[in-house]
Amino acid sequence: MILLHGYTQTSRMWRPIIPQLAEKFTVIAPDLPGIGDSGIPPDDQINMIVAAKQIHELVRSLKIERARVVGHDIGLMVAYLMPRNFRTKLRSSR
Repeated sequence: MILLHGYTQTSRMWRPIIPQLAEKFTVIAPDLPGIGDSGIPPDDQINMIVAAKQIHELVRSLKIERARVVGHDIGLMVAYLMPRNFRTKLRSSR
């Protein structure tokens, strides 16, 4: 399960719920590009498509073939773009 945080937040917002989710899922909660502990892309371009691409690359690098994506606020916008723009086996969770 991939958890994407909202505006003015970081992945730390998910800490209270991660232990419960981890009982059933492998949980990944990254910071979106340019927020929290993540770096700013080298070309200084930060938008939802760039964020979706970076999260997609993270998923691929971890060799995750299927995942559920949960997004809050801007994280939802990124989650929406992932299966739409990248051919991955992602499921949205509402």
